[in-house]
Amino acid sequence: MSSGHALQQELRLLGFSPPLYLTHAQVKAAFLTLARRWHPDRHPAPAQAAAAGRFKDARAAYERLRAMFPATG
Repeated sequence: MSSGHALQQELRLLGFSPPLYLTHAQVKAAFLTLARRWHPDRHPAPAQAAAAGRFKDARAAYERLRAMFPATG
């Protein structure tokens, strides 16, 4: 899979449709929304595994997208 295709998948996971111009604040807000929705502690035992997988995917996408923004002091 090309890195461009992976980037598009990560953007879609966080609720964005490429191509577009994003700020770090927009990416962070999208991640926090998904993190609240899919955190395993918010789901009963039978659904925790599925929620944990979605939470992990959202966190990984956020980390990769966050790395694209310059560090702020």
